[in-house]
Amino acid sequence: MSKNIKFIYALLIITITGGALAYYLVQKEQDVAYSINTPYQYQIQNKNTSTKITSDKALEIVSNLPEVKKWEKSFTSPDGTSPTTGGTPVIDNDSETSTTYVIHVYENMPDHTATFNWYYVDKNTGAVTKEF
Repeated sequence: MSKNIKFIYALLIITITGGALAYYLVQKEQDVAYSINTPYQYQIQNKNTSTKITSDKALEIVSNLPEVKKWEKSFTSPDGTSPTTGGTPVIDNDSETSTTYVIHVYENMPDHTATFNWYYVDKNTGAVTKEF
């Protein structure tokens, strides 16, 4: 389920229709719609299909996923680290192919990293598929 809508200011709308959860992120001057098709795939529809998704936009799309926002909220120490592990949250454009950005979301700790998830963002459509 998806719906194209346009607003001047950023707005997150969460709806439940017919048992399906959908959320829409609408940004200034841009028509976009996100929908959850499976637990492992998110899709974005960009009305202006001639504009490719940039690396920065891919990072923004992943950063705004509800599960990533929830994960980031666990870093509650005054210095932005996890009170449990001392790690810091990182959302990084790890690599890219001709069609996809690979975004790595992980916790950087003093002696290792702990992956939260890997996200693949399609450069043409902005569709996001997560690794696990």
